[in-house]
Amino acid sequence: MGRTAYRGDGGLGLCFAMLLAFVVLGSVALWRSPHQADSGDAVNPSTFLVAPLGSYRGALETTYPRRALAQLKKGDMLSGEGGSSRKDGGQRKARVGNKAEADDQLREKLLKEIGSSWEIDGLGTDVALKPVSDPQESTRIYYDASALIATHAEMEEKFKVYVYKDGDEPLVHTGPCKQIYAIDGLFQNELQRETNKFVTKDPARADLFFVPYNPTNAVDLLFEPGSHSYAPMVEFVKDYISHIQSQHPYFNQSNGTDHFMLSCHDWSSYTTWAHKVFDINSIKVLCNANSSQNYHSQKDVSLPELTIPGGMYPLVFDGDPPAIRTLLAFFSGGDHGPIRPLLFQQWLNRNDSDMLIFKQTQVISLDENYIKLMERSKFCLCPAGYDVNSPRLVQSIYYGCVPVIVTDDFVLPFSEVLRWETFSVRLPVKDIPNMKKIIASIPLATYISMQAKLKHVRRHFIWNNPPQKYDIFHMVMHDLWVRKKRLLNNEIEYVYVPNAH
Repeated sequence: MGRTAYRGDGGLGLCFAMLLAFVVLGSVALWRSPHQADSGDAVNPSTFLVAPLGSYRGALETTYPRRALAQLKKGDMLSGEGGSSRKDGGQRKARVGNKAEADDQLREKLLKEIGSSWEIDGLGTDVALKPVSDPQESTRIYYDASALIATHAEMEEKFKVYVYKDGDEPLVHTGPCKQIYAIDGLFQNELQRETNKFVTKDPARADLFFVPYNPTNAVDLLFEPGSHSYAPMVEFVKDYISHIQSQHPYFNQSNGTDHFMLSCHDWSSYTTWAHKVFDINSIKVLCNANSSQNYHSQKDVSLPELTIPGGMYPLVFDGDPPAIRTLLAFFSGGDHGPIRPLLFQQWLNRNDSDMLIFKQTQVISLDENYIKLMERSKFCLCPAGYDVNSPRLVQSIYYGCVPVIVTDDFVLPFSEVLRWETFSVRLPVKDIPNMKKIIASIPLATYISMQAKLKHVRRHFIWNNPPQKYDIFHMVMHDLWVRKKRLLNNEIEYVYVPNAH
């Protein structure tokens, strides 16, 4: 099996040329700890956090009088009006306003780049905001931020992947770089970029082996409409893996346990059925991380579903600050899968101004009105479609809308690292009739805290070109590195050995 040359200079796929550098705008928001009582009394300044989305690269500190913070009530926000600042160790004095307003000039000056967070530390009579670059325990979104930092650094230093070169496009070595399955092509291209530090040309140095077939393209090219049969895709994958086995020694040496595939298509996990060893032993990096089906969280990796309409990455994130988000909950999408009909049955045409639920014959495109509704909503419903994942999950994080995940069997992305309960709501399917009551009962302080945490967690779901530390590419690679270490420590128990019985 030969392969077709398709990449331009530097090994980048054409889809990367379509991605734009993006500027992130945000607002300075003040919120209370989710563990604090929901009371109208003045709050302790030590419980406040401030989280703009970015900062100057210099050492900029922002200070607010502790006495002013002590007078705040829940829902109050900081304003930059009257402030002054100096870069490189300077200070910014700003009044604390009682109205839900953000100063655009302050926001423009502070929010210049993505990925930074701030926390308030008590310093004498003032409270100082200090920029943070690495994951921090203080954000409360991590189970163990120090462990993430350590394993991430270890991964960057040691982790190597070998990519098989067997096969021809478009069934292997390429994938879609736009719309709902964009993550497929982006990862395919990045793992085949010659300058990617994780990729090795020497299989003897490899920790894992990437099997670069693409189920999305296989479905598009091999599926016969109306046949209701996976057979053509399944047979292709079986033949491709068998070819790799016959041409290279590495698969048989490990029974495929150190091999992985990656795809966001709903049918991805079904395509491996005909090759039992690959199906059971290989690491599957899937958007459809369904614990009730062919997904095992001990060895497999949950892949965020990233939508890039037309191949153009979003230019602006965030949306309205919490105090002016007027909609309680929003959803717009197609009536497919086992869960959405239940949602529409309960909430469609209810004439409820708090619950904006739209039904469409096809999944709505990411147009301006759709985004604006997400930016105006406090909570965005993310019900499973044909399978457990939904692009709305990542979209909600982008636009500051707290995700409400409506499914029972979804293994969330990076769930061994991120404390999803601190910035999202998990709603069992049985609770769909009581959805509004459950969401509306969330205390204001808790909602504001959850919404603010989306700014911290967002960088883990952003695709950068080239990739940056802790972004979506690095987080998936981190999950793969953790799986490799489990293999070395014999922590994966269900390895299938052919002809063992």
